[in-house]
Amino acid sequence: MISYRTSKWRYVCAAGCFWLLWLSGLASVTVRGQTLSTHKALGRYQQFVWQDQHGLPQNGVLASLRTRDGYLWLGTIEGAARFDGVRFVVFDNNNTPEIKNNQILSLAEDRAGDLWLGSMGGGLTRYTQGRFRLYTTQDGLSSDFVRCLVTDREGNLWIGTRGGGLNLFRDERFTTYTTREGLPTDRITTIVEDPNGGLWIGTSKGLARFEQGRFTVYTTRHGLPHDTVNALWVDRAGTLWVGTESGLCQFVQGRFMPQGTTAQALAHGPVTALFEDRQHNLWIGTRGEGLFLLRGGRLIQYTLRDGLPSDTVLAFYQDPEGDLWIGTVDGGLCQLREGRFSAYTIEDGLPHNFATAVFGDSQGSLWMGTLGGLGRLKDGTITAYKADKTVPENDSIAEDRAGNLWFSAGGKLTQFRNGQFTPWTSTYGLPHEPVRELLGDRAGNLWIGTPGHGLTQYRDGRFRSFDTRDGLADNEVTALYESPRGQLWVGTRNGGISRFEAKTQRFT
Repeated sequence: MISYRTSKWRYVCAAGCFWLLWLSGLASVTVRGQTLSTHKALGRYQQFVWQDQHGLPQNGVLASLRTRDGYLWLGTIEGAARFDGVRFVVFDNNNTPEIKNNQILSLAEDRAGDLWLGSMGGGLTRYTQGRFRLYTTQDGLSSDFVRCLVTDREGNLWIGTRGGGLNLFRDERFTTYTTREGLPTDRITTIVEDPNGGLWIGTSKGLARFEQGRFTVYTTRHGLPHDTVNALWVDRAGTLWVGTESGLCQFVQGRFMPQGTTAQALAHGPVTALFEDRQHNLWIGTRGEGLFLLRGGRLIQYTLRDGLPSDTVLAFYQDPEGDLWIGTVDGGLCQLREGRFSAYTIEDGLPHNFATAVFGDSQGSLWMGTLGGLGRLKDGTITAYKADKTVPENDSIAEDRAGNLWFSAGGKLTQFRNGQFTPWTSTYGLPHEPVRELLGDRAGNLWIGTPGHGLTQYRDGRFRSFDTRDGLADNEVTALYESPRGQLWVGTRNGGISRFEAKTQRFT
């Protein structure tokens, strides 16, 4: 078995192209040749898409699960697929008699390491030590339509069915809970366990909590956005997230709190899947509105227009390496991998995606000049300063010895001091414009390069100009650099590079 965690998997993904042979047989399909897309998703993730031409039995991925032996299992409309990072092995009713219906809606692994597969009308299938076993209504299951599966902390398997209520499988026996025991309906859609051991059950007629043998039911009368609950997730803080046909909400201190009001599609659209990754970001799958990421209080939407293979997301899984796997209704399996480079865009708070300058100041902030203004990255958060009469678009950034920041944009000079932007013009004594390059050196000088008037030094409130008469190679300054020894180097357009000699106040 080749685990997708191995170095071979790393090599295959890094290469970005697979050249594999088709293998014969009903249960084994591999890739003839694939070039994986490295589209940058959500500003920082590389995307790889796996579809039927790559070995998936069908492009509708309804459920996903990694078993402890390292395989990624997928429930699809045309059977179950086991993925080792290189090829898919397909199990369906053509090669596995215990799979009566190929539409695999749910997957779960129990404490013993057995894999459970729930199907649409084909009952419940157990995979243990390479063998399959089928459970149906003849074995005590209340319905052969198995919608969702979950194993609790005690090792019990809970089974949500369509029309047969809730089933508990323990000691090879099924116990059934229906409306007679307090469920709002026998159509179960999703199940999750909370940190207190309570079981939350989503249904087509509200949300139920099962604890100590009793059900408590919540509906729109209690603040639920919609009575059809499609997805549930309990985050690391113990908060319950509820995805409904009419948006997303949290259950906090006994109250439902709507979420996503800044995104109309999420506020009122159907939420189909929820997942919290190891960075505590919440991923939200929807029907028809794509994928949402709730990160640091900000909501980011990702759709077909951004490269997502489908706008309906049904399943999530994050592997030990941090890659996020996304099952879609008709676009196959999407893998998001965080790249070695983290990209910051308008989705992260940057004023504009066209960045023109980057500068790290003495206070640990990273300043980013863009065509739309300035961004300041501090402690992982970007503060945006939108361009206006005082806040510049930006070409160059510098800091003087007093800790003041200087910006050049559109040929103008601006100072940032005590939280205020102040445009500097000839009224401050600035001898030449436009301003192109800036540098604050360790000696306390601010150097200002121009495209035709040479170099200007600002020190102790006074300006002094240098040009070709002082030995500068050319009056059109294009770059400034201070060496570790404190020497100033000046790049020019037509004259090459000049070095400033502090003792003689001339260039060589």
